[in-house]
Amino acid sequence: MRHRLPQASPLVEWSYRLGLTFQTCLGLTQLSAGLLLWFSPGDSVHRFVTWLVKNKLALDQDDALLQRASDWAVHMTHAEQNFYAIYLLGHGALNIVVAMALLFRVRGSYVISLSVLVGFVIYQTQELLRTHDLVLLGLTAFDCVVIWLILLERKQTRARARETKLQQYPVTD
Repeated sequence: MRHRLPQASPLVEWSYRLGLTFQTCLGLTQLSAGLLLWFSPGDSVHRFVTWLVKNKLALDQDDALLQRASDWAVHMTHAEQNFYAIYLLGHGALNIVVAMALLFRVRGSYVISLSVLVGFVIYQTQELLRTHDLVLLGLTAFDCVVIWLILLERKQTRARARETKLQQYPVTD
């Protein structure tokens, strides 16, 4: 059920909606990548990354990021590929559900969304400390920005709701 609240300030509302749009796009990308990983043969990640970086590494063999990506792909096991597939499918689906619930202001979506995103941040931080995977750093930073936007938007819409309520029912002595 859609819950009508007053909108936050135009800048916060625009940033909030833009962040949720990016979150939805990220979720769709993660879902697609998860499906691709799930249904791809075991060595396809290695072949794809090799193809992707082959020409660039030939020009600059000292490029640490490309070298790391190539090494990562070479050493990826089938179990790791399945883990990434499941993680991307789950994270993508939850990102889409969370963003849609917030965009349509479904009752309880703020609390549920914040809980899911904080859970992601905690898990991703633990994995980042364990694996030092910079992709997790980017995902965690993005999730933190979305959390901040949700809190800011919620604070402003609640303040506007209180103002509206006070205007409808003025206190008289």
